[in-house]
Amino acid sequence: GTHIAFLRGGVAQAASGIAVLEVASRRVREMTAGRPWIDSVTWAPDGQSLLVAAAWTLDGNRSLLRVPADGGDTEPLFGATPDGIE
Repeated sequence: GTHIAFLRGGVAQAASGIAVLEVASRRVREMTAGRPWIDSVTWAPDGQSLLVAAAWTLDGNRSLLRVPADGGDTEPLFGATPDGIE
């Protein structure tokens, strides 16, 4: 691939941000800096967005989020949000 997504920062077993490395230029772009408790990230099948497993609260409720690879708003797909459970 031409881009690599990876987790950054955080404490214990959870990251607090996602970044994408453009392999050719070695440029790193922050995608979700400051998001709480990110567990994992993977590319969506279409390669146009990232799928992120994260928690918004310490109670263990997890969310699945879509983050557009070219930037833009994070879309909650399922689970807990800052406002509660969807």
